[in-house]
Amino acid sequence: TLLYVLRHRELPHESEVIAFLAQDSGVPYIDLTLLEPNQTVLSLLHLEFITVRGACAFGVIADEPLIAVLDPYNLQLRDDVATLLQRPCHFYLCSAKGYEQMLNLSRSIHLGAE
Repeated sequence: TLLYVLRHRELPHESEVIAFLAQDSGVPYIDLTLLEPNQTVLSLLHLEFITVRGACAFGVIADEPLIAVLDPYNLQLRDDVATLLQRPCHFYLCSAKGYEQMLNLSRSIHLGAE
């Protein structure tokens, strides 16, 4: 995604692009690098889904999952997540750096369960 291009090329305006994407899409931004979700939350979505689709759970409020996405414009992804989890979800835009952190935590949880 665009956010990975910005991260890997270390372009200086990543934060401005993220702010624009959040405002333009109406999807609020969450800094995942500041969070330490528990194993239960990270396990809501399968590792393959997290790796391939660019969506991961990072919290729950009133039994409604909080989902971080790399593409705030992908409405099909949002529908797929809500269908998979069978409940309403709240979506947030995240940076590639934060997403990589969650992905690595998810991998360690899933590998530890095997």
